[in-house]
Amino acid sequence: MSTPFAGAAASSISSASSESSGVKTGDSLAYLLSTIAMTGWAPTKTRLFYIGEAPPAVGNVEYLPLTRLDDADPQHLAILQEFQCQSLAKREYQRGQRHILVQAYCFNSSDGAYGAYNLLRQGASTVVTRGDASSEDDQSISFWKGDEFIEVYGTSEDDDESKEAVRSLADQIEHVITGRGSLPSAVAHLPVIDRVRGTEKLVMGPASVRRFFPAPYIGALQFDNARGGAVADYKFESPYPDRLKLLCLQYNNDASATRALTQYVSQLQGAKHVPSETGTVIKLDRGFLLCQARGPELIIITGARKKFSAEMLARQVY
Repeated sequence: MSTPFAGAAASSISSASSESSGVKTGDSLAYLLSTIAMTGWAPTKTRLFYIGEAPPAVGNVEYLPLTRLDDADPQHLAILQEFQCQSLAKREYQRGQRHILVQAYCFNSSDGAYGAYNLLRQGASTVVTRGDASSEDDQSISFWKGDEFIEVYGTSEDDDESKEAVRSLADQIEHVITGRGSLPSAVAHLPVIDRVRGTEKLVMGPASVRRFFPAPYIGALQFDNARGGAVADYKFESPYPDRLKLLCLQYNNDASATRALTQYVSQLQGAKHVPSETGTVIKLDRGFLLCQARGPELIIITGARKKFSAEMLARQVY
């Protein structure tokens, strides 16, 4: 798949020392983690999990392929690869029975980092934003900034000292990531009216589409010529309450989008087609599904209990 949607300019990491200069962002971030020390906390060796070829060794860093990640979720790994993840730098700090883990993901673009933020973040959005977007709960802080997605979390509950250490680590890392990201154009393209805030998700391939858009036969879409897209939920209050899910998927050209639509609809042969001027509307057991090719863009709406709800949302897509 080609690189989806032009992202913001690549971020840069302030060099922790001259030893980290001239290396890729992921290596610089790993070296940075290896230099951060907290009084009273004993750090482990920094490990850099990479995709592709092994990068050149930098500082006191252990290099391993990403598949060696002990707690790797196969589905998450597939999605991270779609988001063009370069590496994951990981380091743990211990003080007695307290543990704090830092995980710093590096991507080819800010779009990928944004996608990982929505996939992996914990807690609710914060009022005081770190980086380009951040979330936190009682034990963790997650944030996206430039081409990086950062997770810092502790294992101790209701522990003020651990919470302060988590905040300190997150602030130190955020401070040295100097690049900034912008909202991916695929997400910015989504209709604003009636959108449920926080449900926006970036998709860049079949793994992320299946994860964020559980529609029937969604794996039948042709992704070879797809550039990426976005998913979000929409909630209508009147005249009839309804909640729908929208997928907008961009293709390289009009013909590719039309072929993808034709192939997808062919998988629903046993379903009932309902007349509509808005697109192809299909009656399913639990509601209506609408498909429409609009130039190089494929629109799919699912979850509608009323046919006109799906049609109304389709008309809102720019």
